[in-house]
Amino acid sequence: MGLFGRKPKLPSTARPALAAGERVLAWAAVTGNSVSTTAPATPGADATAPATTGSGVGVSAAPGDGAAASANTGAAASAAEGAAAPVTTGSGAGVLVATNLGLWLPGREDRLGWHDILKAVWSGRELTVTVAETVAERDGYQVVADRPAGTYLLLDPGDLPHQVRARVTRSVAYTQQHPVPGGSGRIAARRVAGVDGLTWTVRYDPGTPIDADEVRDETDQLVAAARAATAPADL
Repeated sequence: MGLFGRKPKLPSTARPALAAGERVLAWAAVTGNSVSTTAPATPGADATAPATTGSGVGVSAAPGDGAAASANTGAAASAAEGAAAPVTTGSGAGVLVATNLGLWLPGREDRLGWHDILKAVWSGRELTVTVAETVAERDGYQVVADRPAGTYLLLDPGDLPHQVRARVTRSVAYTQQHPVPGGSGRIAARRVAGVDGLTWTVRYDPGTPIDADEVRDETDQLVAAARAATAPADL
């Protein structure tokens, strides 16, 4: 891209408090009053199935289910620390910033790790992000559910949707749906940026009796089997 066609860099006033070694990959301005949330999902509701709206492609934490297709790039211009429309003001305005460690959302003082994002859907105009919430800690894994999704209108998204798709997909090391007594759940292993090893989670489908002893026992066995199957072989 020529000198006169270059997009502006992320303004210093909009730059989040980056950690040591953290670098900006792409950013985009949220336009006007565009941030909204959906009603909280039932704990364990399946957010890993692909979902599409408009011309966009769903991006989920389940690439094995065919959800890791490229995001719509028809209106996007690539650039590290890339490009967006001028930062707007008013309710919901701000910027989304993708870094090598995670995603910074407007109104949040902390970064979302890529492993924290259950699903991100790009419609061609809006990015909808669904984040995991830990509802129980168990031996060797966490039980998670969906937080309310946030939707962000990006009229000039630049490379941001691509970076979100690529980083969320890259964080997934293992994912598999399993039946359990009275329902089902998805076991997933996520890579955490800058951390060795994998983080294991289970998301139960709606109606599954997650606190029942037989469900917990079955889940424990399924997670143990998945961990054994994905453990590095001795050299």
